[in-house]
Amino acid sequence: MSSIRSTIAKGTTLLTAGNVLSRFISLATVIVVTRGLSLRDYGLVALALAATGPVFSITSLGMDEMVVSDTARAIGEGRPGRARAILRSFMALRFFLLAVLLAAGWILRGYLTARYGSAFSTYFWILALYLIIQEIRTLFQIIFQVGKRFAAVAAGNAGELLVKLASVLVFAATGGLSVENILASHTIAAGVVLMASIPAFLNSVSPIRSVRAETGAVLIPILRSHGKWQAAQSVLSDAISSARYFLINTILSTESVAVFSVAQSMYSAAASFFPLKFVLFPILAGVARQEERARQLVARATKYSLLFYTSLMILVWVAAGPIIGLLFPKYLVGIPILMLMALRLPLNSFSIAQAPVLTVFREQRAQMLFTAASGVSMLVLLPPLMRRFSLVGTVVEGLITVSLVIVIREIYLRHKHHLSSVTTQTLFRIDALDRALLNEIRSGIVRLLSRRAR
Repeated sequence: MSSIRSTIAKGTTLLTAGNVLSRFISLATVIVVTRGLSLRDYGLVALALAATGPVFSITSLGMDEMVVSDTARAIGEGRPGRARAILRSFMALRFFLLAVLLAAGWILRGYLTARYGSAFSTYFWILALYLIIQEIRTLFQIIFQVGKRFAAVAAGNAGELLVKLASVLVFAATGGLSVENILASHTIAAGVVLMASIPAFLNSVSPIRSVRAETGAVLIPILRSHGKWQAAQSVLSDAISSARYFLINTILSTESVAVFSVAQSMYSAAASFFPLKFVLFPILAGVARQEERARQLVARATKYSLLFYTSLMILVWVAAGPIIGLLFPKYLVGIPILMLMALRLPLNSFSIAQAPVLTVFREQRAQMLFTAASGVSMLVLLPPLMRRFSLVGTVVEGLITVSLVIVIREIYLRHKHHLSSVTTQTLFRIDALDRALLNEIRSGIVRLLSRRAR
């Protein structure tokens, strides 16, 4: 258990440090972009990038997390050949589907322009190149996560944002900002980080590259069992996320999309400060057959996340107004939106534990049904709430929908697997396991700061 504690502590510390750095870089980028673009142009950028979401969900079939879980589980069971076969088959399928979608997008670009606006045709090739690069980066990220190379993940994420900021500043200094060069900066950043990550990728993949892949179909049996439900769940989830933006654009305005996007970006930045879910996934998959260890990991993940996110929610309430007023004066209307969104931060604590457990236990069918329930809730609640309360209605709908799904998932886990994401016993008591894990985290922070000082 000590090695698991050490891995969790080290991974969480590294990713948290990387996320803090990333958020400062991202904040600087958003400041430059929002000051250089009109509300309408920023809304177009948000819509164009939102269009990539469904593409990634289709190419991955929503199976990224499941592939990480199954690959880590195969390695944990001493079957590296199966792990290699899963990864090889999955990436071949992804690139095939991407080629089909890009060809279809080019053929149907006239229809997409008439149906959704110029963002889908004017910037087609920039977005196409961005999609190709990000597909390759996805392979790298999966390998890093399975191999618990969290330092490479943190460096890649921070590096991409740093290159993006540099590109935006160059564009701003040389000819002014536009929708086209903002999208180009995303592509440039992804490409630069991809090239820089190649040595770390080759080193991470060496343990399974040296073994022979299992013969026969590997991915098809997975798709026939829990894979098909994971695919349906993820595609549906991304469709719901994108639909929210398009409903805001239809019922309110493109400017409202921009305001919501800025508030959502700031909320997402806050929510990503504590990347425990990313670290927990491969570790939980490796001990899936050890019920007591899995139960301890889930309970502690919820406990520490709830403490962190409740504190962060209070910080957002205190700091949101001054920060937006100082840095984003055009988006003052977004202050109440962000402060309401912050109520969702403590709710993230339950998802951090519930979602990995369902994936590792191969409960993808249940996850799909939970996502469908959230989609129905959104479609029923969002239009009337937006018409009545404008953008505030979108946040209210999100709070209701997220709370509903969390309660349903918790009831399901307790009934089906006799596993609780939180209990009063673990929530309000500090035991030996808590003290050991906190000591590991503290030691990791001290080591990280010592390296930076040298």
